[in-house]
Amino acid sequence: MQFGLLGSRRAAGMVASLRELGITSALSAAQQQAPFALAAHALVSEALPHLDDRLGAWPASEAEVALSDAMAVLNARQHALLAANGPGCRASLLQGSTLARIASSWVGGTEASKIQGSAAAAAARGVAILPTRGCSHGAPALGALAALLGLPARTVVDAFVYMTARDFFSAAVRLNLVGPLAAVSLQSDVVGAAVIRSDDLMQLSCADAAGAAPLLEAVHACHDLLERRIFQT
Repeated sequence: MQFGLLGSRRAAGMVASLRELGITSALSAAQQQAPFALAAHALVSEALPHLDDRLGAWPASEAEVALSDAMAVLNARQHALLAANGPGCRASLLQGSTLARIASSWVGGTEASKIQGSAAAAAARGVAILPTRGCSHGAPALGALAALLGLPARTVVDAFVYMTARDFFSAAVRLNLVGPLAAVSLQSDVVGAAVIRSDDLMQLSCADAAGAAPLLEAVHACHDLLERRIFQT
């Protein structure tokens, strides 16, 4: 907005620009985060049938140890991708620790496991793979929690698209770029347009994950601007 890239405030062009930018933002966030969530979902889904369903079982089974190790590697790969973006990295760790606490309370409760049976007890054992205290990133934690709850993998991708679009238009409303009613319609359009691409997102692996590096891009932009000015003089 400050650079004049979105057009005049509340003009028709502004709405079109916000829609285009919203779709790009949603797809960009999903491309960076969804592969790790999908990988965590696959790891937990494959391991659940092999987890010990005895409440309080000790020591941990080989399947549980292998799952914990695999999740730690996945979390480390996510951290390596986000480390260059300090605020984004801290936000991801906060989200992950929050989801881990939710899982511990919701899925990992022994009383709920007793009521729901052995499958729930195995899921409760699986909660142990979600470290708290700011050690787990949001994407792997969300993917693991979705698997523990029996949600399909596509739901995880759709959740990333929806959450990004929601946050994007919430910011646009707070900045008075668009009204609340218009934001609801725009969010629906953006989510619908981005979800169409969910088949492509489902095929991404962690090696394909990529995101923007704002500080690095700002340095490049300033460098190019100064270089042009030097050549012009």
